[in-house]
Amino acid sequence: MAQIGPETIYWGRGLRPRSGTIDTIYISENGTSSDDKLAADGNVYDLDRSCTCANYLMQLQRATAEGVPVRGYFLWSLMDNFE
Repeated sequence: MAQIGPETIYWGRGLRPRSGTIDTIYISENGTSSDDKLAADGNVYDLDRSCTCANYLMQLQRATAEGVPVRGYFLWSLMDNFE
């Protein structure tokens, strides 16, 4: 079974359509789901989601440093709220 993780943003740098090169990439809706639980103080300490997002951003920076033409990154979109 394939695992999807932060490295996939970096590994995707080699993708090219049949017609040639990709001039612009926009990443829309990138995040993770997790089982939110209230702590005794009533807060949700969402370290899993926070660390996952930070790791995706590190891999994105790695790819853009190598010239991948990412022009936009959106963690959540409007449609994310309707799932």
